[in-house]
Amino acid sequence: MKRNLSQFESPTFDLLVIGGGVIGACIARDAARRGLKVALVEKNDFASSASEAMSHTIHGGIRYLAQGRVGLVREALKEKAVWLEVAPQFVCEQKFIMALSGGIGALRMKAGISLYQLLGGRRAELLTSKAALELEPCLERPGLSGAAVYHDARLDDPARLILAILQDAVAHGAAIANHVECAALLSKDGKATGISAIDRLTDTRFESRASNVVNATGPWAAKIASLLVPNQKTAWLTASKGIHLVTPPISRNFAIAVSGKGEHGFVLPWKGMSLVGTTDDAFSGDPASARPTEREIAGLIDKLTRLLPQSRELLDRRIGSFAGVRALPGSSHDTYLASREVAVCDHATDGVSGFYSVFGGKWTTARLIAERFLDQLGARFPQALKGCDTKSAIIAGTPVPLHFGARLECAAEFEMAVTGDDFERRVGRGDLLAAPHVRQGIQAWLATFGNSRNSEAGH
Repeated sequence: MKRNLSQFESPTFDLLVIGGGVIGACIARDAARRGLKVALVEKNDFASSASEAMSHTIHGGIRYLAQGRVGLVREALKEKAVWLEVAPQFVCEQKFIMALSGGIGALRMKAGISLYQLLGGRRAELLTSKAALELEPCLERPGLSGAAVYHDARLDDPARLILAILQDAVAHGAAIANHVECAALLSKDGKATGISAIDRLTDTRFESRASNVVNATGPWAAKIASLLVPNQKTAWLTASKGIHLVTPPISRNFAIAVSGKGEHGFVLPWKGMSLVGTTDDAFSGDPASARPTEREIAGLIDKLTRLLPQSRELLDRRIGSFAGVRALPGSSHDTYLASREVAVCDHATDGVSGFYSVFGGKWTTARLIAERFLDQLGARFPQALKGCDTKSAIIAGTPVPLHFGARLECAAEFEMAVTGDDFERRVGRGDLLAAPHVRQGIQAWLATFGNSRNSEAGH
């Protein structure tokens, strides 16, 4: 997968995707595998925002059962099983354990977990307090009456899975480039005909023609839609910020799920550390600027300490933190309870046909979002589309070399890494946190070997 902007000079693409997060990547892959001529551009780098700064779980959303969203949970659990099947190098099963205290609350939790497991085709496992503490001593707390075990899945490197999805799209003919900004929508007689774009590495402008354009820019979707179609009234969203902490290992092998009145949290085993989350707060401003504040970090630590008292010491020894901004369709004052449904906006209602915005949903359901969007769009293409096969087609990705120099060479050659930030993202947040000297190693390698590659990046 190499950055070659001359590919975008093709007479006309069937579909041009704006946005290189998980939804944009899944749309590009599905469309390319169905036989469409596809292009994708990303303003920054692939998976450089919310799609990477996620909770690193592929899950059904057990907390949505309390909101009565059984259909949403069942659908997500089915998609979790798909990811485990098609991306086994990236997604693995993860057992979660949830502490129970006596009383009506424990009965409700048991019922909820039992239903969750049933929807996923399994039976819940209930443990005594003694058995639970033998497995995970960090569950110790006053009033502990037992624990329940359920299954979800873990995604250690979301950015690497998105790269693999894009590599599969390229293998099926897609033209893809990072650091390309969509500056304007091209149209004629009320019909989208492509985009005007800027290569941010060279500041050169070019046009790329397409009969259909989809805006899959996540938390930027409403802003991009309004930029490309001034006065649009179709794409509106609420931005929700979530932060995560990385700490020394809190649990042994299980992920810990904790919940209280109107709140939840988790502790996930991750690369020899623990990933702790999360928050869910309304956000305004540029999603690229989202960083955990000291107040948010203190609030998350306080919440986890209330729900999991034994975690306090390790939370205070945090190794790092990060934040991401989610796109929630529509307007909501309560982002915790806001809909996780997907919005598919046809801007024909705004006077421009052939231009769409797709946002919302969950990482877990991104593949299904792409499938349904292309099924809906299918009749608008002159040719008959192949059937969707992303439910069974394996996502392989590029093998990661063990040698550090070879790893960076692979990133440049096959993963479209160009800037220093790109290379850091290819190495991964976990490795950078576990071994801070890696960042200096990347800079040294770029200074020695990277200049010639950077000069070729736009060609």
